[in-house]
Amino acid sequence: MRVLAVLRTLAYMVVFFLGWGWVARAARGFDSDIGIRLPSWLSPSRYAIFVAGLVVLVVFVLRLPLRGLGTPAPFDASRRLIVSGPCRFVRNPIYLASLLALAGYGLAVGSLSVLLLAAVTWLLTHALVVLYEEPHSGARSVKAASATLGM
Repeated sequence: MRVLAVLRTLAYMVVFFLGWGWVARAARGFDSDIGIRLPSWLSPSRYAIFVAGLVVLVVFVLRLPLRGLGTPAPFDASRRLIVSGPCRFVRNPIYLASLLALAGYGLAVGSLSVLLLAAVTWLLTHALVVLYEEPHSGARSVKAASATLGM
């Protein structure tokens, strides 16, 4: 079961990184249309935010199939609740880490378009969590508790 979860996670993450890398790179094409350059005082933080996002993302992605027997994909979620590592501090560390990495990339390359993409992504991710994940995880929790109690 864990081997399959690891293989699914690796496949999803390759698609995720390639897809978001392509989207972020494409977003940079709009910088000339916007015509606003980011201030140079942002320089010291730009790589730190990018690296912090990537580190948390990789750590969590590696833990997810081993501890939760699931993948980062919402349609192939964990089968177990994880409350250690980054999950001690944030309920959805993969979303936060992805957004940090995306915003850090935008800062690193000085792209306002990528920062705007990160903001829009945050809004869409928040909607996904509120409208899909929370109702479905609550229903799964009730169903699991009922099965455990023999109801």
